[in-house]
Amino acid sequence: MKQATAALFGFLAASVLPAAYLAVAFPLSGERDVQSVLLSAFVFYFFAAVATAIFGLPTYLVLKRFNLVTWWSAVGCGALAGALTIAALTSNFDPTSRLRFTLLGAAAGLLFWSVWRVGRT
Repeated sequence: MKQATAALFGFLAASVLPAAYLAVAFPLSGERDVQSVLLSAFVFYFFAAVATAIFGLPTYLVLKRFNLVTWWSAVGCGALAGALTIAALTSNFDPTSRLRFTLLGAAAGLLFWSVWRVGRT
């Protein structure tokens, strides 16, 4: 698989993780039935993909330019992207929300790197 295709699949996968977590933890209807969780995941995926495109794509391009795409850089940049995303979305300084989005970003960065790494070899 080409490196660009692997990166695309990595970005798609990285957006799934926060959307799935938020859909299960905070479904939009307030009910945790299958239909509500799936619909919430679909809605949350759009916003996660936008955040990935805004923060993740430029970061990946810079890291790729300097040959620094590693698991630890993906985790660190993902954590930073998660923190920036919650800061851009709300003015609420709730430490729990900040930590949740930072950890989701870090996990999404690791997932991106895992998919990218397997796909490019």
